[in-house]
Amino acid sequence: MSVTWFVIRASGLVAFVMLTLSVGWGLLVSTGILGRNPSKKMLTYAHEGLAVASILATVTHLGFLAVDRFVPFSIPELLVPGLATWQPVATAMGVVAMWLVVVVSGSFYVRARIGRNAWKAIHYLSFGAFAAAAYHGIAAGTDTMSPMVLTMYGSAISMVVGLTVWRIASERGRPESKRHSGAAQPRRPVDTGVAAAAHGRPDGDVEAEARRLAAADAPTG
Repeated sequence: MSVTWFVIRASGLVAFVMLTLSVGWGLLVSTGILGRNPSKKMLTYAHEGLAVASILATVTHLGFLAVDRFVPFSIPELLVPGLATWQPVATAMGVVAMWLVVVVSGSFYVRARIGRNAWKAIHYLSFGAFAAAAYHGIAAGTDTMSPMVLTMYGSAISMVVGLTVWRIASERGRPESKRHSGAAQPRRPVDTGVAAAAHGRPDGDVEAEARRLAAADAPTG
């Protein structure tokens, strides 16, 4: 086992794990499972940090692939989908996953410029990145059938699929009033009789008090 092979496999697995955690964390936040106790800024920083960690591990993965001589890759083959001749489909999926993660992670820094709706639309690319990365790792990995690695892939896919189903179910099960809770509610007229009863006074006393105040406000000249 060469050192470069070990680093290539380790960095690839770390990149996939970080991507899985980032996608899973985003789904946890969107479903509201974590509640309102953690601050929104802290949750966003954790989600963003996991995505950036995935990119850094991917850069390490690519760097050692470029210098490894067992399966030589040129720089264009590592950056452009479809150019590699070794495991062409699996390698292309890995390159696609990398660029999708870069786009999604970059959207954190331009959110204020592109708006929330565009930012959310870009974020859906995370699912494509995860699917492409999973295919790449399983198809191209030389240790995929190792019990530990196979368990890792199975657990990661099960977690993301499960949280996605939970996210869809929670959105569909949310009452319509909750979805539009920001809408203004019309003001309802107050019944003076009900108000009087609430304060323990009969209607007659309320009407008498109103007439007294009106007489006091009337002009005397």
